[in-house]
Amino acid sequence: MKVSKDERRRVDELEKRIANLEKQTLQTKSSENIGLIRMFGEGIMSLVFGILIVGPVIAIVYALVVLFFSLVE
Repeated sequence: MKVSKDERRRVDELEKRIANLEKQTLQTKSSENIGLIRMFGEGIMSLVFGILIVGPVIAIVYALVVLFFSLVE
């Protein structure tokens, strides 16, 4: 089977793209390693956000629904 110059050029371009993507993947994998303290800090911040923001919003919505249904009856 004979390969034309155009097909060979396409294969070469694809090989270059694959090599580039492999480099990018390796860089993102190595940069994703975060420290234990940072991970713990982000977890604490998430919990604080849930307690201070999400919790009161849910409580207010629940109170409004209960108030609405008590007024309807």
